Amino acid sequence: HRDLHSFPTRRSSDLSSSLPRKETSLSYRKYFGSNYVHTVLHVLSQMAPSPEMMSGDIDPSTLYDKQVCIGGGSFGKVYKGLDRRTGHPVAIKIIDVENAEDEVDDIIQEISILSELQSPYVTKYYGSYLKGSDLWIIMEFCSGGSCADLMRPGLIPEEYICIVLRELLLGLEYLHGDNKLHRDIKAANILLGANGQVKLADFGVSGQL
Repeated sequence: HRDLHSFPTRRSSDLSSSLPRKETSLSYRKYFGSNYVHTVLHVLSQMAPSPEMMSGDIDPSTLYDKQVCIGGGSFGKVYKGLDRRTGHPVAIKIIDVENAEDEVDDIIQEISILSELQSPYVTKYYGSYLKGSDLWIIMEFCSGGSCADLMRPGLIPEEYICIVLRELLLGLEYLHGDNKLHRDIKAANILLGANGQVKLADFGVSGQL
């Protein structure tokens, strides 16, 4: 294994420049060898706001109440949840890391990018926790659903499409200004908050230039 004490983990741009690339994702398997999954979890712990998040010392189910499944994101299922401390709703993406070895590169890329985002046009990231082999990624819950949900009854009126596109472009302007690419723009990944705020979600295949 390579020396992890000097390994940069805080910014995805640092991660990207320090590792060989497989197209635009991080090639951790090639970099760390056969035991790379264990090492990847160490890397994830370095991204967490507190080491206890990814160490397994904190059981996320004691902090968040996982409720109904509301969809499937990249490499995992997404649940509506409740922050037991505040009573506020959250979205919880749960990924079985042991059974997602081929996607670990992209999972790390998603978390590293999410941890840097601070914009009203992007879903907020609250942190990640490891419970056994399950990785819990805690995100902002958007109660308005997605644009794909809005399209199920019929077409969205053009005047509303204009509003959504304007907010979406502001989100993309923010991302591109920080040399980040979403790479999966579609109706299912454009969410609406309770107040109608448009937010870009699901960074599972995003990239850092």
